[in-house]
Amino acid sequence: MSRVKEIRLSVDRTRACVGEELVFKALVVLEEGCERDIRYSLDVYVNDDKVSTVYVYFEEGDLKKDTSFKIKFDSTGEYSVYVKGLDNLIEEESRGEVKSNIVKVSIVEKKEEEKEGILKSVKISDLKVYYNMVNEVLVYKIKLAYEYESIGKVPGKVILRLFTLEKDEEYEIIKDLNSYEVELPYDKNEVEVEYSFNVKVHIDRDEKHAMVRVLKDSNVLDYKIVEIEVLESRVKYARISSVKAKYFKEETPPKLVVDVVIDYEYEEFTGIPYTMTVKISTGYLKGDKFVKVRKIGEVYVRLPSDGKRLVKQFVFERFRKRDEETHVIVELVKNDKVISSKYNDIELPSRTALLTVIVLDRVGKPIPNAGVYVDDKLAGYTDSNGSFSTELSTGFEYKIYAVYKGYRSNEVTLILTEDTTVRLVIKEYEYVVVKHPVEYLKEYLPLIATVIGIISGVMGLANLIMGYLRKSS
Repeated sequence: MSRVKEIRLSVDRTRACVGEELVFKALVVLEEGCERDIRYSLDVYVNDDKVSTVYVYFEEGDLKKDTSFKIKFDSTGEYSVYVKGLDNLIEEESRGEVKSNIVKVSIVEKKEEEKEGILKSVKISDLKVYYNMVNEVLVYKIKLAYEYESIGKVPGKVILRLFTLEKDEEYEIIKDLNSYEVELPYDKNEVEVEYSFNVKVHIDRDEKHAMVRVLKDSNVLDYKIVEIEVLESRVKYARISSVKAKYFKEETPPKLVVDVVIDYEYEEFTGIPYTMTVKISTGYLKGDKFVKVRKIGEVYVRLPSDGKRLVKQFVFERFRKRDEETHVIVELVKNDKVISSKYNDIELPSRTALLTVIVLDRVGKPIPNAGVYVDDKLAGYTDSNGSFSTELSTGFEYKIYAVYKGYRSNEVTLILTEDTTVRLVIKEYEYVVVKHPVEYLKEYLPLIATVIGIISGVMGLANLIMGYLRKSS
């Protein structure tokens, strides 16, 4: 989808004379890279009346593109200019329109006797840009030095255009903030102006520079780029005291969790917290030197005024650890300088599962007191039911067997992922229960009593017969 995120409109100056051309620039920003080469049309409106159509030419992969156009005003007055286009570069996929910001311009009558003085040179002699992260206020302080070639009825004027920039291999404009007209008095050779904006500046995403251009009749006379200075309190120290990293391989998806503890102390707290960049990279140790493999995170942090320790946890979802990534290093960076760093190894915690082993003889009877071995180490003995259980880490391969009276069972090798029961058989052995004589006596006591009773009865009958025979004789 080549959806349009926003359209920004800017102008080279906000005040002009009748008959002069103003140069406008429309920047179209997409939500994702353009799917294919395409021409996108923008309708230009002045005081809500459509005056023309301009085009922006996107190439495959572009995230933003701009186009410039000129408007000449034939009468004095205040004018509102904006552009409007579809919310998708592909017309058949569009569901609505996107309107740009409104740019207001003032057109005045220029009289012959009010000709401006001719400027010989205009330079930015000093530029400072401050950013208050708490109130999100960006301040430009600009000093212009200039010299006239000839004097006219009115002082000369220039246009200042203000930007924020991101720097990778080269500078890229992130925000085109506004344009201002500045009059340069004859009785001076230097003027100083200040402009403030309530705007979010993403210092943590490399929006760290600002630029000012000086224009006259659409020509760039001078420009200057400086680093944005963040207004903040001072600290005596800020250092990393602890780093712990855990890789959860068995999670779905796998993730890396890095816990960082930063100790610090304020020298003076002025109401604006001290800010730093936390950079996290993976790597390995080569001797006593840390070798980076890849950078996995970069976050801007503020140090609270009400404490001396900051504990932060960084979670990297869908992280897949490479074999060479054995350690994590965390760096505190201020003004592109590393002020503290610490590394630690990556722990590999895992879940556990219950392994139950049942040991049987060759006819399937349970064997109590059999030794159960896991990876050739005795883990324990079976109970009276021939069963033994133990907790083991999941995700690993285990070799399991049992030994009883010198006889060894079959061997089972498995990767434990969940609670598992394993049955082992000692085929060369039949478990026979040997009972104590007393146990046998208890078992056959009723039978013995019956036999004794029968014998006693027979003997009694024999005695009666013998007595009868004696009487008869």
